[in-house]
Amino acid sequence: MSTQTAYQQKEAAECAFVVNAAAEKPTAGAKQVVVKNYGAGVNPIDWKATGGPFAEGRPFPVTCGVDGAGVVDSIGEGVTEFAVGDKVFY
Repeated sequence: MSTQTAYQQKEAAECAFVVNAAAEKPTAGAKQVVVKNYGAGVNPIDWKATGGPFAEGRPFPVTCGVDGAGVVDSIGEGVTEFAVGDKVFY
């Protein structure tokens, strides 16, 4: 199993806390890309998903960070707008 480093919150909490955890490296499904991140940010939706109004009933751990920039690492079937090695941000 190939792993990567992820920052995850283990349980719901008003004050977010994260741990450096080994997570399984994702694979690109149909019409998906996998990005090797070189920068990532945490924004208000992360708080809402981990300790705010959307945390109730959510399975934990939650991997935080919906803003980032990096390089396309792999692409899934049907992806035509990106190629491996493209620099991207989201």
